[in-house]
Amino acid sequence: MRTCKIVAVAAVVLLLTSALALAIDKKLIERVENSGEVYQQLIEAPDQVLPERLLKDAECVAVIPALKKGAFIFGGKHGKGVVSCRNDSGTWSPLSFLTISGGSFGLQIGGQSSDVVLFIMSKKGARSLVRSEFTLGAD
Repeated sequence: MRTCKIVAVAAVVLLLTSALALAIDKKLIERVENSGEVYQQLIEAPDQVLPERLLKDAECVAVIPALKKGAFIFGGKHGKGVVSCRNDSGTWSPLSFLTISGGSFGLQIGGQSSDVVLFIMSKKGARSLVRSEFTLGAD
């Protein structure tokens, strides 16, 4: 009888783990799809022409759909997206997942959501991105 309980508990844990993994996979797939849509809109926009040289010279391209920023004296930003970098042969790497978060303090109020596409142009910038040393900011 004790063995049956252990097997039943193990089966429930396995089912819950599988359901959690499936939910995580759906979120990651959705992130990739949203990032692809943002990038597609950028390169197909009739009023903006993405210079071919920009993409040709870029070491990495990161896309963060719906980066959210909000502030009332204290501020924060958070967004999740994907990044791909060139490997040594010059081809693009498989997608990696990226999270941008940060905070601030000062005289500020407001909120916004925007799609962000970053072109990292140097190997040093690409290394900083991978090492989580990358800082994005503006005044």
